Amino acid sequence: MKAAVPSDTPLVVISLLSSLSEAGTFCALHIFALCPIPMLPNVIRLGGDTMRVDLKAIEPFLNEPVVQTGLKNGFLLLKTPSARWLAKPVDHTAKMFWWQRADRLIRKKGFRSMPDFFVWQDRWLVMRYIPGRTARYRNVWDLRQSAVLLARFHRKAIAVETPPDFDVRRTLADRLVNRFEQYEKVCRQLSAFPQFAFASEDFRRHGERALNRIDRTALRRVVSSGVEEGTVAHRDLASHNILIGVTGKPWLIDFETADLDAQLGDLWQLASRALVEWHWNPHVFAFILRTYEAIRPLSTDEKRLLSQLFLFPNDFYREALGLIKHRQGFDEQKVIPYLQMLVRDERKWNAFLSWLGVA
Repeated sequence: MKAAVPSDTPLVVISLLSSLSEAGTFCALHIFALCPIPMLPNVIRLGGDTMRVDLKAIEPFLNEPVVQTGLKNGFLLLKTPSARWLAKPVDHTAKMFWWQRADRLIRKKGFRSMPDFFVWQDRWLVMRYIPGRTARYRNVWDLRQSAVLLARFHRKAIAVETPPDFDVRRTLADRLVNRFEQYEKVCRQLSAFPQFAFASEDFRRHGERALNRIDRTALRRVVSSGVEEGTVAHRDLASHNILIGVTGKPWLIDFETADLDAQLGDLWQLASRALVEWHWNPHVFAFILRTYEAIRPLSTDEKRLLSQLFLFPNDFYREALGLIKHRQGFDEQKVIPYLQMLVRDERKWNAFLSWLGVA
């Protein structure tokens, strides 16, 4: 039987593990994850500014006492007798409250495959932990589940109010241009890697060609229509943002980038990431599109633009920028092989574009 949290349990104080070695950090994380609260030290060093969590103050919102704490994937883990919760501080509180209202509206319309969450003390995002695994786009069953999940979300994520900090310059049409301009600035730095001495410039030209070929007037029309109708796009369809629960149910997670935008961008992201893993197999794209459209059909403009968007080397740019700018999660040992695969598959990519009729 687990020990109850004593009434005099001190605040859990989170700061950075910057003073520890990598091995020491690893050991500390496991100790904190396994130890019940009475055994935890007064201060857990995690990084950055000190952040205080009053466990007694949060318990009424969880409807249960906290019996154990730990750390998981950069979140504070709070365990109660019947559930586990993940908490992390948020910077854009107004945006998070907007998403909380949008989340409730989308749930009322019937889409509930999102973790329950609430905003606490105007600075903490607290969400229910869902046990499971991340989706694998290389797995056909996972890919089908992901396409169905996205289509169901898009069907219900409409008529949502405009967020307080909405800026049309951060929607799909402008994000393409912005990403290309960012890549242009680091293109020469990427060419310093022997593996990409020539590919860096080749892919810059691919992006330039794409921006000239994509019908950006039609794209802005689709974006404007989506914004007027209050359609929400997730905007980060990496496979790690789709969770397959222990029962096999898929969940859409991490809505920090969600905003009013063209939902077409989500489908393009999902399909593009999957096609990279399937080496641009056109049958895989046909499978994704057929699965998605069975629930959420595309307009004529959306279908044409989706094909054109594959001209843009978004996956190459994303990984290259992450590598050069040393962004969190872009480990050189993973990114370089991924970029090399994209370079090796360039002919297959071009064959896929020819199959689409946009090469």
